[in-house]
Amino acid sequence: MPRFLAIDPDPAGPLIATATVGRSGIKLERVLAWPDGDPPPSSPAALGAKLKELLREHRVAAAPVLVCLPRDKVVLKDVRHPKAPPQQEPLVVRFQAKKELAAAENDVLMDYLPIPAPTGADDCRATVVFVNKQVYADLQVMCEAAGLKLAAVTPRPFAVAAAYRRAVATAAAHPPDDPAAPVAVLSLTDRGGEFTVVHGKQVPFTRIVTAAAVSSETALVGELKRSLAMYATQYPGDGVQAVYLTEGSVAGRSWSGRLQTALPIPVYPFDPTAGAAAADDLPEAVRGRAVGAVGLLAAKGESDKLPINFVTPRAPKAEPSKARTGLFLGVLALVLLVAVGGGYGFLVKQKKNREITRLQGELADLNQEIATASYDKKRLAALDGFMRRNVPPVDLLYDITAELPSIDPKRMQVVEFSVKPHKSAPPPRAGVRGPLPKGPTPRPGTAAKPDEKVVADLTLIVLAKDSLEVDKFKDALKREKHFGAIKSVMRGSVTGAGDRSQYDISIEVLPWASEQFTRKLVAAFPVKPKAPPGGEPGEPGDPDPPPFDPFNPPVNPPFDPFNPEGNTP
Repeated sequence: MPRFLAIDPDPAGPLIATATVGRSGIKLERVLAWPDGDPPPSSPAALGAKLKELLREHRVAAAPVLVCLPRDKVVLKDVRHPKAPPQQEPLVVRFQAKKELAAAENDVLMDYLPIPAPTGADDCRATVVFVNKQVYADLQVMCEAAGLKLAAVTPRPFAVAAAYRRAVATAAAHPPDDPAAPVAVLSLTDRGGEFTVVHGKQVPFTRIVTAAAVSSETALVGELKRSLAMYATQYPGDGVQAVYLTEGSVAGRSWSGRLQTALPIPVYPFDPTAGAAAADDLPEAVRGRAVGAVGLLAAKGESDKLPINFVTPRAPKAEPSKARTGLFLGVLALVLLVAVGGGYGFLVKQKKNREITRLQGELADLNQEIATASYDKKRLAALDGFMRRNVPPVDLLYDITAELPSIDPKRMQVVEFSVKPHKSAPPPRAGVRGPLPKGPTPRPGTAAKPDEKVVADLTLIVLAKDSLEVDKFKDALKREKHFGAIKSVMRGSVTGAGDRSQYDISIEVLPWASEQFTRKLVAAFPVKPKAPPGGEPGEPGDPDPPPFDPFNPPVNPPFDPFNPEGNTP
């Protein structure tokens, strides 16, 4: 909730109240009185500096300031004016009020409070309040010196009316018999006071009570009777039904009991700080003086806009012209058009984005299919080119196998066979297949010359006991006419191969058509141990099998040259 600081610049010394303001009312935080025996400075700047020290001493934080002006600092007038539009009403009221103003118009500030007009009335009424600009300027200087921001300047009678309403609402004062009837609120000090008539939220009548009027009971009673008579003259038939007294320190005397015996209407005392723990430290004789500060906070709690405020007075408002209305409607139509167009464009964009996403997915699928087809095409082209170079892998493997029976399988074993196109071999022409390429053919077992054709590289990985077996195998391969240079490289021992080492044998393959591979593999099954009498087939004693014919293989699996130890008849 917002927090405010209210100041009542009483001649006996300013009185300060702080509170938080909300819709449910106000909550008083602190009520501070000016120190006794320390008269307030007459200079606004010095007074502001003293206020700053007082707030710092009592650890009161700064807040927007509401100031109530004493009745003798303002001029109130009841002004009648013709009816006018709300935008032009301040100008009409000012024009009517300045006719009765004794001071120069440029020397005063004006604000007013409209008075509800009876039904069918031809004119309107307003309570107009004037304050001298110099008084307002002094308040600004005081607040600047205190480090505070001036938020409102309101006459004390309007603050007293709000304090009365708060006291009745919180049961701090005796309720009137008729809430709709006017009552008088009398605030007194030993320096005088103020007589204010409160009628609902209006202040129809207010007078200053002089210091001479509080000098004796007779003088005060006479002053009150004159004020009541003056009000009854101005507002016949609407007399005051009760007097509410906020007593101050009046030479130690209490007025409520004595006034009750002298006046024909009830007199009720009330304490504006009643029920607030913030005022527990405030002397009883000073609490009546807090009516202005507490009432100003109560008025702020009733409405954010105070009835009279010279900081933000009522001012004429520019009446909207037809051109302005047309411009506003045009701008509104443009905004609606842009909004509708933008919404439609957004929907179209979303639809196109979904279409783009779908097409991008289809494009990705097609690219994947193209990549797969391209890879397959390359593989088929490589295979076709490899076949056109007259490199029959099966025939090469057959010839190599034909040389293996002369090798002791326990000393050397072929574990891998691979063949690939030679890197310098020219690509074959489409449709060329079968005939040998023209040109010299290198001698078997020798490296091909630059003008000789090497179409493939054959690689054998073997496991051998030593290099003698490898050399023996290489010498056997050199006898083949379709092999060029043959090289071997030892790679080292192999884990799990016993005492055998790995050798890589690279062979250059020369062009050689399938029909030129005429060699036949002749191999015999290993001698099968004979079976004992009555033994099963395959046991020792069985007769030797016939020689192995590779073109008429037996029913049993053929001999595996790469795993001779695992072959069975």
